[in-house]
Amino acid sequence: MKRYQVVVTAAAERDLRAIRAFIAGDSPGAATAFLVVLRRPIEGLEALPLRGSVIPEADLLGVPYRHIVHGNYRTLYRVDGERVLVLRVLHGAWLWPAVSDESNPRADCGTLDVEPLASGRLNRP
Repeated sequence: MKRYQVVVTAAAERDLRAIRAFIAGDSPGAATAFLVVLRRPIEGLEALPLRGSVIPEADLLGVPYRHIVHGNYRTLYRVDGERVLVLRVLHGAWLWPAVSDESNPRADCGTLDVEPLASGRLNRP
């Protein structure tokens, strides 16, 4: 089976840390458990990069971005050749790229601070 390199942008890692911090305000244990569950489909993109559906905003953006939805959150990514670029992890009520973001969604490949997936685990900065 073909394997893809999963690359998690710095923006997506910041999103994950913010989600954890928000949930940890009520329950640190639940926050940790939720992040484990939220990261699992990201790791699965290594083998099944097309598993997520194309996002509704794709026509507007002109790029076939995809997402995986878990609970109230969606992981936004795109497949770029042999790589899967995980761009953001946002609350489902937020429109993307309207969320305040220092990155240009059209310049997401090779210009953002990224951390590759290695040995089945996400590298953390």
